[in-house]
Parts: sequence; C-alpha cells; structure tokens
Amino acid sequence: MDFITYCRFLFLSLLLFGDASVARTRTRRAAYDLPAGALEATGLSQVKRVFKCSENGYFADVANDCKLFHICATPVGSEKKEMTQSTMACGASQRFDQSKLKCVADADAIACKASPDFFYLNERIDGQSPAFLGPSDVDRAKNARPDYRAR
Repeated sequence: MDFITYCRFLFLSLLLFGDASVARTRTRRAAYDLPAGALEATGLSQVKRVFKCSENGYFADVANDCKLFHICATPVGSEKKEMTQSTMACGASQRFDQSKLKCVADADAIACKASPDFFYLNERIDGQSPAFLGPSDVDRAKNARPDYRAR
C-alpha cells in the first residue's frame, strides 16, 4: 500500500467511524463505585460509605476494615479545585497497609485501626523526600503490626 492509498484509507476510516477509532473517552468511577465481583473478593458483606477525601493521597478505609482504600486527588488544571475520590478494593485475604501504601496479606498488614497514624506518609509521595520510610517510620509500623510484636 503506497502512502496516498494509506492516507485515503485513514481519511475514510475517520469519516466513517469518527474519532472513536482514534481515541476513547474515559469515564471516571465515583467513590465506592466498585467493579463487579470486587465486594465478594474482599469478604465484606456490605460497604460502609463514610470516607471522604480531604487531601491528596492514598487512604485506607478503616470503616471497611482496610479491605478498601481511596485515591484522592485534585485534578490538574481544575478550576473548581474539587477533590476526586476513587475507591479501590484489595484482593482476597488482603488489606491496605497504610504504612506501605499498598495491599498486602492480612497477616503482614498493620492493624487497620492504626492506619490514620500513617496518613502523613502521603506527604512524601512527591518524590522530593530522600527516603519514603525513615527508621522511626519503620519502628512505628513494627509496633502497629500485632503479629510482629508477638515474635
């Protein structure tokens, strides 16, 4: 296929299918709008919808036993400066560990009720901090892990 034929093909494709063949529109999920099957995977029988974003970062949902977490962000260039909140679910036998900002096995996670004590770690996401976790953060996380204290 020569260049002219290719251009004609591309032009006709755009004409027939519009910009759908070039770009897709993304839809943003609302807070607590989980994909099908996510609730069953977490082991939660129902979701308590109480968490509300107040600052940028990743936040464990303590009301839902840290089986859910939220990504809170202010959209770049947003005129309204509204905070967006996306809710994510951890996999089976996992919970969100606020000290690591990720889902981990239940046995390896800090106690869920201690999660708010680690919300300050979101301030270090900017990449400006030399180390994400310092020695005092690690000690604090060890003390918040019930199984670790028993070792």
